[in-house]
Amino acid sequence: MNTTDELLTSRERVMTDIRLAPPVEECLKMIFINSKITGYTRINFLAAKLDVSPSCAAGTVCRLKEKGLAEFEKYGLVYLTREGLEVGRYLSGC
Repeated sequence: MNTTDELLTSRERVMTDIRLAPPVEECLKMIFINSKITGYTRINFLAAKLDVSPSCAAGTVCRLKEKGLAEFEKYGLVYLTREGLEVGRYLSGC
């Protein structure tokens, strides 16, 4: 007999372990989509795309960094980690 854990794909397991709030998911998706084009993103770009202030976008990126999904330095570039790329791919349906 299969348990629920056996039926979950590796991507679903990642999402079950991480648990992101919807605004944080949106931010991660936006970073992922922009990173596919440029390899990175900037806080001001995220703020404009998400229609929030730069400080709000930076706070959200800090939450992603705390979860090990992004690398970010104040006033610098934002990159997704390997796990962040995997979650971003899952969230964006790629």
